[in-house]
Amino acid sequence: MAGDWIKMRCNLGSDPRVLKIADALELPELHVVGLLWRFWSWADQHTTNNSLDVSESLIDRITCPGFSEQLKKVGWLTMTQNGVELPNFEQHNGTTAKMRASGQKRTAAHRKRSASVTPDRYTCNGKVTVERQIRNAVLTRDGFTCVYCGRKKGEIRVNEGAWEGEIGLDHVIPESQGGATISENLVACCNLCNSTKRDRKPDEAGLRWPVDVTGKRYGCNVEALPEKRREEKRVDNTPLPPTQSDPLPAFGPAFASAWGDWIQHRKEKRKPVTPLSAKQALKDLEAMGADRAIAAIRHSIGKGWTGIFEPDRPAGKTPPVAVGTYQPAPGDY
Repeated sequence: MAGDWIKMRCNLGSDPRVLKIADALELPELHVVGLLWRFWSWADQHTTNNSLDVSESLIDRITCPGFSEQLKKVGWLTMTQNGVELPNFEQHNGTTAKMRASGQKRTAAHRKRSASVTPDRYTCNGKVTVERQIRNAVLTRDGFTCVYCGRKKGEIRVNEGAWEGEIGLDHVIPESQGGATISENLVACCNLCNSTKRDRKPDEAGLRWPVDVTGKRYGCNVEALPEKRREEKRVDNTPLPPTQSDPLPAFGPAFASAWGDWIQHRKEKRKPVTPLSAKQALKDLEAMGADRAIAAIRHSIGKGWTGIFEPDRPAGKTPPVAVGTYQPAPGDY
């Protein structure tokens, strides 16, 4: 607590100034140390700038007769027009009690103002901020169960870690698409489904759309996005045609359609096919033959992969890679 301590040097009793005061007042050195402690403690309670509007007689009254005069002689007290001043007072008190109390009051006032402006909130990954009251209400409403896969809180399935079993919140309509941060647009969701859904609507991610007890679909938009933001979010869905330097294998229109879908799939994944990777992919697909190539493309699109893999592969082994030497990252599955 403020004001219940002051700092004093361990060797104060052997200080020459203390010995000088002790000889002048005919007192033991420890007695003088005790009087100094009483005087400095009293000053700590009543000063912020090392000055006190008091008289020498008052100092003598709280210590002993003649003590103030001896403090002046050793340089621990000086007289001013407004009272007395304590030179180098910080040697014995770093911050006075009045200053510490004032700082505590300012801190308490700041916390009170902050609490009135900023409610208790829950932050998800440093991006989405939801009021804790809303978060608890949504999780309780959904029974701490993922609305997409039915996973209970803490449920860990085969070949999964504790991370997948954690239950958090998900915007049914993503914020990037204008979704509101309110209970009508928030549902309980496990980390695995949340990472699969990402910034897409449930139907866009291949998940069932959650509904409430009345059968009404969850999801609520905020006001229409500004024109500039809508332009930034707009996606060009025009398939990219093959270049003149990389003609398609002569596998017919079915392969051309599958290849166009593959180009569009990579574009939607925000990992467009580069000219070099397209050239290598077409070379590998041509070596497979028409039927295997088309099946591999369709299979990879359905799985959401960024590499082309054939559907048939030995259990427990890495699927054959068609696009050069590309190896799938954990998130590609």
